[in-house]
Amino acid sequence: MSAETYVGDVRTDSADTRLATGTTAAWAAAAAAAVAAAVHLGVAPEHLRDSVLHGGFFVLLALGQAGLAWGLLHAPTVRLAHLGLVGTVGVVLLYVASRTIGLPAFAGSASGHAGHGSAALVHQPIPGTIGPGMPVMPGLEGRVGVEAVGALDLLALGAELALVVALLAVLPARQRAVATNLVLGVGVSLWAAALLLRA
Repeated sequence: MSAETYVGDVRTDSADTRLATGTTAAWAAAAAAAVAAAVHLGVAPEHLRDSVLHGGFFVLLALGQAGLAWGLLHAPTVRLAHLGLVGTVGVVLLYVASRTIGLPAFAGSASGHAGHGSAALVHQPIPGTIGPGMPVMPGLEGRVGVEAVGALDLLALGAELALVVALLAVLPARQRAVATNLVLGVGVSLWAAALLLRA
């Protein structure tokens, strides 16, 4: 047996297991990661104007997603897929928090950054909305740190959700089942927590 173990061989549980290259799932995951990386790199200058910390985060995120795309095409492993899943789910959760409850890190930004191409929360021409009529969750109008949803935001979010699905598909069957249950468990737990907090 060769030094590389691929999906379908008996040793598919190791984190160092080499996954098959060129699969549809790997290409889909790489494409989704590349789209998300391009969006984050494209908006990095806007965030750099607010803060070096914010802009640096977007640059590092873009580099990480581009590296993930490259790795999925050239040297995919179970460990890489796991890291991609954890990182992507974390980024999605960070995005959701920034659009629903607000992030303290954004409270002090110079422009009151409220999404790509949107006005700040403090300048709401229409009650219950952000900027040019973007709805905001009830009770969060004017809350510092909550950002509006922009078109580029939705593009990156869509790419990251597609990336999660494709990364799950890349994993060997047993690990795919465990990882899918964990991702769903996180989602259901956060949904339940949100309902309890609103009660």
